[in-house]
Amino acid sequence: MGGELCFLGMRLLALHGLGRVPALVRRGSTPVVVARAGGASARVSRMLGMMMMMTKAAATTSSGSGGSKSIEQDVNDRMKAAMKAQDKDLLSAYRLMRAAMVNALKDGGNKESLTDAEAVDVLKKLAKVRKDSIEAYTNAGRKDAADKEARELAIIEQYLPTLADEGTVEQWVREAIAKSGAKGPADMGKVMGILMKAHRDELDGNMAKNIATEMLKAET
Repeated sequence: MGGELCFLGMRLLALHGLGRVPALVRRGSTPVVVARAGGASARVSRMLGMMMMMTKAAATTSSGSGGSKSIEQDVNDRMKAAMKAQDKDLLSAYRLMRAAMVNALKDGGNKESLTDAEAVDVLKKLAKVRKDSIEAYTNAGRKDAADKEARELAIIEQYLPTLADEGTVEQWVREAIAKSGAKGPADMGKVMGILMKAHRDELDGNMAKNIATEMLKAET
């Protein structure tokens, strides 16, 4: 997780240091946060402290006699660390994640814990909400609110798998079409079924659906 934390740290430094709303670009159908270029910030030292705290928390994830921590436990521990450090930004993000996981446990019949796969599904939904909020706040000119959502998104995304790029998804869609024998848009369900079974956690579903739609139209 060290590489991901280094990348996250740079994103957080950019977002805090610039004091501006990050720009939005689209990768497929998904808005992606990109920090605008700008000057240095007085908050850089504080952000470096955040990075050190997060790196320390990550180091404990794989320690101990019980092996690696679950995502749920890691979120709990980082929430406590943020509380102890009185870091409002991190605490807000981890409380958000913890609350969503608690709700998922209740919805699952008051389960004792979530598997990592279940935790990732919960966090994917949170990330989508953050992305939608960033776009809405940016369009409404609410820069401070969009900036806050972007910081929370960066923290959530450290737990999510890296998604395939558009070229890779296009290749997977071609393979799924060939395997399913699809002849047109009416066979979309077959194609997506094969695609999601093989690559569920590796791709953006909306991007895949858009690509499949165009390819299936070309088949007719």
